[in-house]
Amino acid sequence: MIIVHVTKYFSGNGGIESYTRSVSVAALKAGHDVHVVCASETKKRLESVENGIKIIKLPEIASIMNAPIIRSLLGELKKIKPDVIHLHIPNPWAELNVFLYKLFYPKTKLIATYHSDVISYSLLMRLFAFLRLVYLIPSMNFLCDKIIATSYNYVSGSMAMKLSRKKVVVIPLGVDTSKFRPKKIRNKIFTFLFVGRLIPYKGLENLLKACSIIKGSDKKFVLYIIGD
Repeated sequence: MIIVHVTKYFSGNGGIESYTRSVSVAALKAGHDVHVVCASETKKRLESVENGIKIIKLPEIASIMNAPIIRSLLGELKKIKPDVIHLHIPNPWAELNVFLYKLFYPKTKLIATYHSDVISYSLLMRLFAFLRLVYLIPSMNFLCDKIIATSYNYVSGSMAMKLSRKKVVVIPLGVDTSKFRPKKIRNKIFTFLFVGRLIPYKGLENLLKACSIIKGSDKKFVLYIIGD
């Protein structure tokens, strides 16, 4: 089976990139032909193979809502002729291209992992986000065979997920136990751990507010922040 992941980038260790890599490796081990199509950081079309995964990076023209606009995505999908497309959302330009491809090739199975809503801070971004939802929600309901959410809380907290509930299946994020092995707790002090980029939509501000409330109740705790 030919499986194509369509995602923003595939070079670093970000959350979506790590998720895509893990799922791709698992599919490869199951005997499938796995491709990843994403944006190129060098503005050139690049092809490579990483642990058996065929990676195609297409030139980035511009970006919208923190996501790349790339050339020739439809043409690339037509060349590969996938049995399954795994779309990683949010990624507005890729969403439009993949939904259009699905209309022309309805036999192709379309899976979408809904990683997050688009967080909008400016008025213009809020307008873009609203217009995107106008096409995204009906497109997911009509064209996606399944929509993956990574937690039940996210399904209940996202309007897009609520309005696509019939297609949604919850598959929690896993942990590589060869790298992460929790030990028995020796310190009884309650511990918070934040790991991620120090940018507004990661919600660190909310965590700090929560910690200030706990501190006011005289409960002992420690907070670790890991990121940049």
